[in-house]
Amino acid sequence: MGIPNPGYPRNSSQCMPSSNVDTTTATPSLTTRATTPLQGVTDDDSFFRTPSLSPSMKLLLESCRTDRGVFLREIGKSRAVLPTGQGWEAAIAAKVDNADLRDRMKIYHRFECYNIYQHVVEAGYHTGTYWIRDMRTNLAKKLCEKFPQRFRDQQAANKSLNWVDQGCKYHEWAGQFKRGITDLGYLIALPLDVPHSAYTSRCTKKRMHEVANDLKSRGIESLVTQYELTELGNHIAVTLRDMTCRERREAPGKDYNHRNDIV
Repeated sequence: MGIPNPGYPRNSSQCMPSSNVDTTTATPSLTTRATTPLQGVTDDDSFFRTPSLSPSMKLLLESCRTDRGVFLREIGKSRAVLPTGQGWEAAIAAKVDNADLRDRMKIYHRFECYNIYQHVVEAGYHTGTYWIRDMRTNLAKKLCEKFPQRFRDQQAANKSLNWVDQGCKYHEWAGQFKRGITDLGYLIALPLDVPHSAYTSRCTKKRMHEVANDLKSRGIESLVTQYELTELGNHIAVTLRDMTCRERREAPGKDYNHRNDIV
């Protein structure tokens, strides 16, 4: 199969995902777990989510109010809990821990994509709104050349650049709640029971303002204020940016451990 031309016209007005998306299939709706055709997002407001946090997430965010570095340190040491031989009841308890881990990783994924997107924009491959013509193809080629062990061919590299598209969408989401302001705290507060694909699909552009207003009416702004999520979001973004740009100090034969650098 040939690689689709990922270059997008300069007059595109929105963040565009990779061109290998099949627009005839169903994707998760922004507001419901059910699938909805890409061209017909549901208008059933009963499916809109009320922002909420699990007890363990509340404890984590409370800790982050006094130590912003706690979140990334928790991500850095996160490991899935495996069965311990203590019976199926213990397996249920372990599943709770793994569910909490998934929530944290969902938030981290949003910032990870946002971080990659910001760097790609600054490198001149993307305007901040859409890919510059042919530059996505050029970046895919560069990734293949620089990391052949990670990308077996250009198609695989091109697929990984969907994360840039997702970061672009999350950047838009962060700007939906305060006029003219990008507030990264909302990348933490956005409901976690909505799949990534719903937040970042092509069809969400026309629904963002509507959903943002609904989330405001359900208390998302209070959540951001209560847990100081704006400050935490900024800290996560700045820390990831620093960790991305800083040259790793790797000793021969040793794995570099960046956890101690997270402050």
